[in-house]
Amino acid sequence: MNPDIEFFYKKRKLARSSRPGGHSSSICGSGMVFDRLVSLIDNPDPRRIDIRASLRDPFEQWWVREFKQKAAIPVVAILDLSSSMSFSGEEKNIFFLLDFLQSLARSTYLTGDRMGLIGFDERVKKDWIFTPNRKRVLDRNKINELFSNIKLNKGHGGIRELPLWLSRESGLVFFVSDFHFSLNLFDEFLINSCRHEIVPIIIQDKVETDGWPSKGISLLSDSESGKRRLVWIGQEWKSKLLNSYNARNKKIRKICSKHGINPLFMGGKFDSKKISSYFLNGGIS
Repeated sequence: MNPDIEFFYKKRKLARSSRPGGHSSSICGSGMVFDRLVSLIDNPDPRRIDIRASLRDPFEQWWVREFKQKAAIPVVAILDLSSSMSFSGEEKNIFFLLDFLQSLARSTYLTGDRMGLIGFDERVKKDWIFTPNRKRVLDRNKINELFSNIKLNKGHGGIRELPLWLSRESGLVFFVSDFHFSLNLFDEFLINSCRHEIVPIIIQDKVETDGWPSKGISLLSDSESGKRRLVWIGQEWKSKLLNSYNARNKKIRKICSKHGINPLFMGGKFDSKKISSYFLNGGIS
């Protein structure tokens, strides 16, 4: 993928940051979105006096136009770096993470937002923690360096630690994973991160459900536990597999719906247009 391809994103709720940026906010300032009329005493800014409203006032009071300021927000990418992310289908899941992070870095740069990063497996990985910063520490070279030295380990216990590493300022958080873990962990994470807007991105390669031979014996390996077993692949086994994925996806949607968000299901190849479409459609994938 071309790392210079960005995608569109936005917060659904008004930002509360005083830093100028590109998102609608609840802060009054030198913006272009008219909010209300207030008296000159409440907002002593003679440059914004509304002559017409002031002349209409029977009490001869001066009225000033007040505007909403566009604001910058912190944007954080949470990446699943567990062993299951070593899966390779249409493309390696790791390449999906790399392309996503490169695209997000460019998107936040063009929007004027601060970008952060957190990686986890059984614990939060300290060398994958970058707090949202205006210095653009996470540039293309730094991201490539991180992925050139990447190590995937077993477990997902680090999800419990994630809320402790998120900033107090309300922001936008992308949670990117294949979601092959206990979904109760994700529900718990959403409860403890309610001040932020979470965008769950589920990597679901079509090879996971469709890339099997029509019939025969196959040796399956669990990337998390390392266990292997022989299975007979037939129509009944495929139906059970598909039903299992459908049940999992249904549970993901149910958990997200409980917290007022919508999940974004994506294939094995990163597609920036699909993320833009998600936000343009109001968070509906």
